[in-house]
Amino acid sequence: MIKGVAFDLDGTLIDSVGIYSSSLSDVLNSMGMHASVEQIMPYIGLPLEDMLDRMFRITDKAEISEIRARRDAIIARNIRNIHVFPEAMPTLRSLRSEGMRLAIVTSSSSNFVSLVDSEFKIASMVDAVVTRDNVARMKPNPDPYIKAFGELSVNAEEGMVVGDSEIADIAPGKAIGAKTVLVARSDRPKSAADFVVGGVDRVIEIIKAGPK
Repeated sequence: MIKGVAFDLDGTLIDSVGIYSSSLSDVLNSMGMHASVEQIMPYIGLPLEDMLDRMFRITDKAEISEIRARRDAIIARNIRNIHVFPEAMPTLRSLRSEGMRLAIVTSSSSNFVSLVDSEFKIASMVDAVVTRDNVARMKPNPDPYIKAFGELSVNAEEGMVVGDSEIADIAPGKAIGAKTVLVARSDRPKSAADFVVGGVDRVIEIIKAGPK
């Protein structure tokens, strides 16, 4: 029986992948490292450190901090261009009304989550929020999800991980024994997830249907 659900934020509850990709592309291009939005998109959901290492072998902490600061400044100026997916808030309200414990787990910063919450009040709908600032090891390490279920007082085996990244959400969810739901709005990729859905509203049906 599922007692708690941990949702990824970017690309799962909010449509922020585009602004993350475009802002990072702008910063990298201005610094002489050419990266298109299309090249960046597959890495969204991973910590910036992992993205830069995989794409450009950048590991210098000072350089990463500069890139992050410049990217975050662009995002902050354009926060109103981010949108909550239409089904997200009704889904959270419905699950809360059924007594489900809810968490948001994101590789974004606490500051970004605060900016989003000031616009949409989405973080206010859950019982726990785990950001990059709350853990020593970020996704795809399972630690953020372990922390989230701990804060919900839910065993991972009685939890569900919902996210749009096979690497950053499904893999760590499987590693800790949680049920996993991949949100794939544009296609239906092959996935190790227990379920593949087109929107988070399907989570309600999955939970009501019981064990798979």
